[in-house]
Amino acid sequence: MRLSTSVAVLLSGLFVWTWSPPAVEAQGIDEEGLTKEQYVRQRMRWARSNPRWNPTREELEARFDEYDADGDGILTPAEYEAGRAGREAEEEDGLTKEQYVRQRLQWARNNPRWNPTREELEARFDEYDADGDGILTPAEYEAGRAAREAQDEDGLTKEQYVRQRLQWARNNPRWNPTREELEARFDELDTDGDGFLSEEELEAGRGRR
Repeated sequence: MRLSTSVAVLLSGLFVWTWSPPAVEAQGIDEEGLTKEQYVRQRMRWARSNPRWNPTREELEARFDEYDADGDGILTPAEYEAGRAGREAEEEDGLTKEQYVRQRLQWARNNPRWNPTREELEARFDEYDADGDGILTPAEYEAGRAAREAQDEDGLTKEQYVRQRLQWARNNPRWNPTREELEARFDELDTDGDGFLSEEELEAGRGRR
């Protein structure tokens, strides 16, 4: 079994391409299937003996939710094989916006800690789709994640916020903000006036709109 060459991270509920586990991952699921906890514990145990694979509990839970197509909390061998086939096909060519959104909404239905809206997922896709061709490749995802993680440490500066939103707007014909409007919105959301827009300030601002 070949190893996938793409990498995925789950942050704030978002789960994408990752190093595939060893070939043994296709094993270990009997006819009755595995619960999420059984699946996670099994994969964590395998990972301890494989230095090339370092999944977190959150990543494994999200992978389980992705593959558990009927959402019954049991991952059957058939669901696993179908999920793997779909993931490998996506990793080769990337995801369209609709595929990305539907995939994340499916995962969210099985994850009560994550409740993204369609609009939020479309905006995230636009943020990561750097060349604006409507296909999110593994390389684009990784670059987007790296940029977001760097911003998440202290929050967004006004310039980062404006550039990010203008990038999203270029790929979203339903949204046409001006630089002045975005700068004013930043000032509105930056309630402590420190010049950085934190995740908490963003969340509070969404609640006020």
